[in-house]
Amino acid sequence: MRINTILTSALAAAALLGASAASAAVVTVTPGAAAFNGVSAAGAATTSATTNNVVTNSTYASTTTTKTEKDVVIAPTPTSAGQAYVYEVTTVNTKRTDTVGSLDGFSWSQSLTGNTPGNEFVTFAGTLNATQAINAQLSLSSVGTYTPETSPFGSSVPTLPSFYVRWGGSTTWSLLGASSSTDALTSSFASGAYTSASLDAGTPKSFEVAVFAGSNVNLSSFNLYVSSSLYGVHNEVVDLAPTVTRTLVGAELLAPVPEPETYALFAAGLLFVVSRLRNQRR
Repeated sequence: MRINTILTSALAAAALLGASAASAAVVTVTPGAAAFNGVSAAGAATTSATTNNVVTNSTYASTTTTKTEKDVVIAPTPTSAGQAYVYEVTTVNTKRTDTVGSLDGFSWSQSLTGNTPGNEFVTFAGTLNATQAINAQLSLSSVGTYTPETSPFGSSVPTLPSFYVRWGGSTTWSLLGASSSTDALTSSFASGAYTSASLDAGTPKSFEVAVFAGSNVNLSSFNLYVSSSLYGVHNEVVDLAPTVTRTLVGAELLAPVPEPETYALFAAGLLFVVSRLRNQRR
């Protein structure tokens, strides 16, 4: 019969994303200039750079120990027996092994206003720097509103923003595949795309990204997030608090405890017997 279960373990958080790492960043971004056409910046751009620890996998290993213990409920007296409950106590000690890697990130976000009815685009330039050979990913996104296009056959969503990139001062833009979602009730949209680059240690790599919106589409913001691939992957062992379970397995009576005078009489009787035995042998 189980009457009491004590759970004292609490798993530590698995997601360590956002915790500052002790080592310096491997990938950094030097921001360059932004350009606007058909829109204007609403306040200053927001930028941030982070170095994070990321838990990619967690495994658990447990050891179990079991023992029996008694809890005295009624203590025995010289004239009456006592009572004790007997419990089986199981303790589970668990270690969690986290596979952890470091990741560097940089973000740039610009709110926009003053949209024109015609074409609009925003560009942002920067330089990627790495202290070791590594990959980096550039994620682009934009939100805004649109005016549904009408025709004799009904209304439809206009062509939503396109995203572009060019590397190392190239004059040729590369179109990126994009995905979008729309809200018909508010005529709003959210769209995004991404691209990757291989970086060499000590060799800066310049880039320029852009978002372009055609007629009937208004840009409200343009966002860039740069993240490195994982590096410095290693294991970290965490000792979790033990889980202790007490299960009632029975009860037993405790014999009465003799008074001190009883022990004295017993000792005297024992001495008398020993004395008689010695005398008989003589």
